Amino acid sequence: MGRKIPVIDINNLFNIDLIDQEDPEIQEIANKFGLALHENNGSVYLINHGIPEDMVSTAFAESKKFFELPAAIKTKYCKEDVIKNYHGYSAVEQERLSDTNRELKETFDIFGHDRYYPEEVPMFKEATESLEAACWKLQAKLLKLLAITIKLENIDLINDCARNCTDRTVPSLNSTRTAYYPPVSDDVIAGDIRCATHSDYGLLTLVFQDDIGGLEVQGPNEDWIPVTPIPGTIVVNTGDFFEKWTCGYFIATPHRVIIPEDEIKTKKCRQSFMSFSITDNSVYISPLRSEMLNKDYDFEPINPYEYAMEKVKKSYGV
Repeated sequence: MGRKIPVIDINNLFNIDLIDQEDPEIQEIANKFGLALHENNGSVYLINHGIPEDMVSTAFAESKKFFELPAAIKTKYCKEDVIKNYHGYSAVEQERLSDTNRELKETFDIFGHDRYYPEEVPMFKEATESLEAACWKLQAKLLKLLAITIKLENIDLINDCARNCTDRTVPSLNSTRTAYYPPVSDDVIAGDIRCATHSDYGLLTLVFQDDIGGLEVQGPNEDWIPVTPIPGTIVVNTGDFFEKWTCGYFIATPHRVIIPEDEIKTKKCRQSFMSFSITDNSVYISPLRSEMLNKDYDFEPINPYEYAMEKVKKSYGV
């Protein structure tokens, strides 16, 4: 039997008001969650996370209404300049993570303050921004748990460098994405994929899946592990910035989205919803120091905006 991704119960963390590092229950959740991320190549499922299921299903439903609109309507909401404003729609192949394979996906990124939404789907804005806000609330709490896990003297340090999770006025490349993978047509060819192999740029990614499947993470032996959809769960992956910042303790998760054989036969669409956190634009990170982290790990200070925008430019061919 192949490796499986662990399922971690975080005991309704979303609705816990105070993250007290002296609370034995909080310590237990932090240790389970952080150790699981550390030992499983930066990928876990969360259960009992506290984000209401109807909020998730509504965001999926309203997003799907948009993605099923005619292409001529959707292109009205395309990103015109990803450097100036990352918010908006990307059609199939507009964003590419592979130099060789076709990537059959569409996305709508929710970002920054200069936002526009499809007037043809009146509830799109409310549905997606409600889930976006819930994700940022949970992100802030998860980051504090991981500060406890790695025994930082100041458990607010990570959050103090990622203030945008709780204060949306702070400039940051934090973003939220609703993704749609349209039904595959008869011209699907060998090598076609939904999303090519990559790791995310930032700290943590929260992923909500539908029931179709296709997401895979790469294990430590470069084997591919299916992230089989489990109702009511959130998948958490760690990103490049967190791997650097924690001296390699939390590995950035390589992952991809393939087209399963069953999906080719049934020609069903797939959807997902993601929340990507990163430190604020003004922050330069240097290695975090604690008894849990590699004291010999070092690098020159890195700015999240400069780092992430180079990745964005490459994936959009800018």
